[in-house]
Amino acid sequence: MRKKLGLLILGTVIASCGGYDDIGLSDDGTGEACRYDIAAALDKGDYDYVINRLSSDITCGGGMSVEEGNLNLAAAYVGKAGFTIPDIVNDILNSQTNTNISSLQTYNFDQFLDVLSNRAKPSNITLLEKAAQNYRSIADNCGVLSLTDIQKDACFYRGLVEAARSSISLAFTLENVNSWLNPGQCEDLNKNSTGDNGDIEACAIEYALNNSCTVSGVNYQSLSNPTFSDGYRYESVKFYINSTDPNCSDKESYKLIYRGTIKTVVLTEGYCDENYNSCSTPDGINCFPCPVLDPNGNPYTVEGTILDAIESAANLITETVGNTNADVKQAVDDFRNEVCAASDNDPNTCTSQDLAEYLKTQ
Repeated sequence: MRKKLGLLILGTVIASCGGYDDIGLSDDGTGEACRYDIAAALDKGDYDYVINRLSSDITCGGGMSVEEGNLNLAAAYVGKAGFTIPDIVNDILNSQTNTNISSLQTYNFDQFLDVLSNRAKPSNITLLEKAAQNYRSIADNCGVLSLTDIQKDACFYRGLVEAARSSISLAFTLENVNSWLNPGQCEDLNKNSTGDNGDIEACAIEYALNNSCTVSGVNYQSLSNPTFSDGYRYESVKFYINSTDPNCSDKESYKLIYRGTIKTVVLTEGYCDENYNSCSTPDGINCFPCPVLDPNGNPYTVEGTILDAIESAANLITETVGNTNADVKQAVDDFRNEVCAASDNDPNTCTSQDLAEYLKTQ
């Protein structure tokens, strides 16, 4: 890929000129010195320094424009999450595979999931969301024709970050992507060649939508309706698959269902009571899967972190890429088609039912 990477690449160049504890240029307190410091810190991977510096002064003492400051702050959030923009591009393009029918090159979202699964944790979901917000502050509407170069870069980067955020969010909910794609003997108790973790997640999504589940062998039991200390009210549900193999234990998973404006499954990590005090023995009545909250204190959901993100990624990249990035555009379009057309052949709208079907058919 030959697309400009804005100040991300510029940082590696001007870092060699000094500053950032190198020749003491930062001591003069000028905007130019701050600019050198930020570039050098990005080059050395000191993302916390960049975040702290630019969060309190986005123009770096007048050393850069607001747009440049947001571009660099976003780069720091992306880096702290364990990514770089070029790495995300490479991970996307490495999901390429040949189809058996036409031998045309296509890109598989499940391969993208597998590659990124080692970075699938809530803190990284939040960091990528913050990066996307900084890119959005540079250009909110990426469909207009009058974008500047830096705005086009911000739109393209936001599309890449949204693709990564969608991937690690789904990988996080599955806990083990490989056991979903390639289940072992005790990871496919209902013998449908799909890992039980994917079946249970699909069942939970369907249950959130319509209080039923079409996944054979997956059972569910509604346990309680807890209201957490932040005012959010959920339905606590146990999903389980009984084992008929004496060498395998039953599979069970507790989920929180949120039925606000959108009916969806909540992303959770660990277990806690309604006051967010940790507990170790989940029962769905006093000890629940603990909701993961976004920077504004709202629960992350399947709808917001996976579906909205993948749809946004495809739209943003389609709006901003040139001929040199046609392969990236095809890849993200393939991702959206794979997930969002799973239930109704309409890739332009991503629904929870699409995601449930995708999880059941891999």
